[in-house]
Amino acid sequence: MTDKAILQDINDILSASKHKKNLRELYTEKRDSLELSDNQISDVLGIQYKSLMRILNNEAQKIDYVTLYKFSRFLNVDIEELGKIYMSDDSETVVEIDLARRNTYIVENFDLKDLKNIGLIKSVSNLREIEKRLLDFFQFEKITDYDGLMTGVMFSKTKLTPHDKMRSFWVKSAHALFKKIDNPNDYLRSDLVDLIPKIRPYTQNVRKGFLIVAQALYNIGITVIFQRYLTNTQVRGGTFFVNGKPCIVITDFNKSYPTLWFALIHELYHVLYDLDRIQKNIFHLTGEPDMLLIEEEKANDFAREFLFSNEKTKFIASLIHNHVVVSNYAKESQVHPSLIYAFFQHDKSMDGEDYWGAFRDHIPKSDIAVEHLNLVPWEKETIDQSVEELKEILIKFV
Repeated sequence: MTDKAILQDINDILSASKHKKNLRELYTEKRDSLELSDNQISDVLGIQYKSLMRILNNEAQKIDYVTLYKFSRFLNVDIEELGKIYMSDDSETVVEIDLARRNTYIVENFDLKDLKNIGLIKSVSNLREIEKRLLDFFQFEKITDYDGLMTGVMFSKTKLTPHDKMRSFWVKSAHALFKKIDNPNDYLRSDLVDLIPKIRPYTQNVRKGFLIVAQALYNIGITVIFQRYLTNTQVRGGTFFVNGKPCIVITDFNKSYPTLWFALIHELYHVLYDLDRIQKNIFHLTGEPDMLLIEEEKANDFAREFLFSNEKTKFIASLIHNHVVVSNYAKESQVHPSLIYAFFQHDKSMDGEDYWGAFRDHIPKSDIAVEHLNLVPWEKETIDQSVEELKEILIKFV
């Protein structure tokens, strides 16, 4: 049995033990049935009389295993059960056990090093401060309420790796945001089909285009939020089904502007064609394996053809170093030039050629586009603060 299981078992039985006989009552019944005095029992057990009285009066600071074993044999009570009965009479011991239980839960379910790296906690060693921060952030009454977020979904491993912990935290944070935002607009697939062809031109507006599209999607029942890419994960984005509606998370994976748009169209493909399966599992992550066996290549192909097709890339390839020509062709195609460069780089990398540094001056960083959506929820005091700010942003019209 693991330490966590032992602590949980003790905690459960401590609660039950409040309705059972305590150590003093068990001892008295046994003593009277044998018609012996306390002094005689002291001799029988080989425990000094004063020590025996301190134990029975809950005045002993600690009780060692040998002494507990002697009581177990004398009272004919299983030693584990007797230990729990003894501890249930000692409020300080119960507090110690509960503290150890909570501490164990925290270190087994959260990657403290990465939580510090992203700014959620300040220290990896002050567990009382860490617990308070997590309780405040999620608005929990107790730390084990974390289990109640998305109960039974994906997080059933008995031993979580740092990757599992951060993946779980990332997903649960996003899900909690979506649930609290609770988009009031109805979602109809036909509305999304009508909206998608209108999205491409907004890639040309680096500062506001992504936000405008996020607001338009919110208006048809699809909530889009931005969360920073977390180390120890491969998550590039995700599609969720929360409160009966599709929701999308986009990350700043590789911090590239073209990747931001590619990720959004990729996730919208999942909303269009995979929503029934995602609904059953609550979410699907892009960049991480899951149990849905969703074909990511189809979503990738959809995003590529929608934004800037293979044929168009081949057409402009011979002129790729002429920025004026590329810019004009981008304008004609209603996309930002950076998407052309990004797809050209990608295609060349598939052929074993490295062009990733050739056009860096023409590819904006993603942080410019998500400036208004990048609220970094884990830097807020509570997740509710992010919810209110996001609601205000998403219902505005720029």
